[in-house]
Order: sequence, then C-alpha cells, then structure tokens
Amino acid sequence: MISGPDSGDEGGLEDCDCPVCCAAQFTPTKYRWDRIHLVACANCGTHYLRPRLSERILLQQYQQDSYFGEASEFGYRDYTQQQASLRKTFRVFAHRLAHRGILRGRLLEIGCARGHFIAEARRYCDYAAGVELSESAGTLARKVGDQIYRGTLDDVPVSEKFDTICAFHVLEHVYKPVEFIAEIRRRLRSGGHLLIAVPDYGSWWRHLLGSRWPSFKIPEHVTFFDRKSCSRLLGQAGFANPGKIRCVYRFPLGQLLNFVSVPVPARLQSIPIPVPATTLALYARHE
Repeated sequence: MISGPDSGDEGGLEDCDCPVCCAAQFTPTKYRWDRIHLVACANCGTHYLRPRLSERILLQQYQQDSYFGEASEFGYRDYTQQQASLRKTFRVFAHRLAHRGILRGRLLEIGCARGHFIAEARRYCDYAAGVELSESAGTLARKVGDQIYRGTLDDVPVSEKFDTICAFHVLEHVYKPVEFIAEIRRRLRSGGHLLIAVPDYGSWWRHLLGSRWPSFKIPEHVTFFDRKSCSRLLGQAGFANPGKIRCVYRFPLGQLLNFVSVPVPARLQSIPIPVPATTLALYARHE
C-alpha cells in the first residue's frame, strides 16, 4: 500500500487521490504505461490512473474535430465505420429501455457524439436533447436532436429537467465522478431515471486480454468501474438500489478482426457483430 503527496504538473501529468472516495492510500496493479500506473483504492477498491493527464489537456482534445475523425493519439480512428454498429446497438437498447419504463418523456444524453442514440431513442421520447464537447460531432447530432448543447453537463441550464438522463462510455473519462452523478440527479424530475454505461472492468474480457483490453484507452480513461464500484458511486451521489440492464454493444467486423491481424474485404468491414460482456449498464430512479 502506498500513500504519497500530490506532485505538480510534470509533462501534463498530475497525481490524484481516489476519484470516488478521495482516499489517499492505494495499491499498484500490474498495469503500467510509461509513468502512468493503474492503482486500486485501498479504501473502496476503485481502479484509477495515478498519475493521470490533466483534465485541462483532455478537455481540449475532446473538442477537436479529429477526435471523431482520423485521430492519432486521442479519439477514434474509425468512428465513421462504427456508425452501423452503433445504430444497431442503440436501436436494440432503446427498445429494451422503453419496455422497462426507463426511456420516456424528456431525454438528455451526455456526450451524445454524432447523435446515434438520440436518433434511435426519440421514437420513445417527447423531447430528445444532448450535450457534446465536439462542435463537429454536435453539428451532426443537431440533425436528429431537438436541442444539442455545446460543452459539458454544466452548460445545460439547471432549469431544464428531464425524465431520462444517460451517459454512455462517459463516466470513465470524468475526473470528479461523484459530483458528476450528483449534478445529473439535480436535473432529473422526480421519478426520472439515470442510466450509465461503462466498460466493464469486472468482465471476463478484461481478465482474458489483460493489458490488451481495448478499454485501457490511456490516457483518456482515468477511472475503471465494475458493478460493485459503480453501484457504490451512484449510492454516494444519492441514488439508492441501482439495477443492472443488459447492454450488448456491436462492433464492426473489420475492427474486431483487425485486432487479431486478420484482413477483411472492404465490403464486409462494417458488418455489426454483437460482443457480449464488454459494457456494464446500470440505471437508478430519482425518488
């Protein structure tokens, strides 16, 4: 177990305490990327990067047009290729959410990217809004959403209340997750639902692939959650008894086979293939 004082910003890196419980003690894991380590909080067990790239630098990267384009160090290199897979993923997931009464009324998606979930969810909602840091992605989302805000959750007026607020593969990027979830709660109507989807650190994929696990997206992913740590986080922010809902992401065939260096003909590259157990999705009701 290690406890150390925070250091200054060296090369954009900063030390930090546990982002969930603020404990200073941690245990290093076997995972390391140059000076960046993955550690486990000695108090609550949450896994997080220490040191991590400063939030200021990452926020600048998320606003670049290249983040959802031909990114090199940051972002997605093949986001356009993933469009068919994402639309199919969200079409099935939106139907499941609506059937469970989680998706209804006024919707806000945090980190809506190009609006693929909003496009599938709006058939179940009276109003579908999103917020996105990337201006180029937000411009495309405006074609399908009723309102797309530029920026972060802080840029959505507090006076706006919603029945469903969702964040898909956003929480792992967030530097102050407890405050983030609490801020979502402030914007939910009574009886409304929060929905969070994150890479599942507890999945057998992570155990099988080890350091090659694709969700070790360093330095962008700064905190890693399994069901226990994510449920604890929601509880700290005021949500009791979160439930799990099945969420199966689909990925382009080309992306999956390129991961194991198998070439795929161009006409087959974008075929959506379901891959179970990659994503943990939890929901909670605002009482």
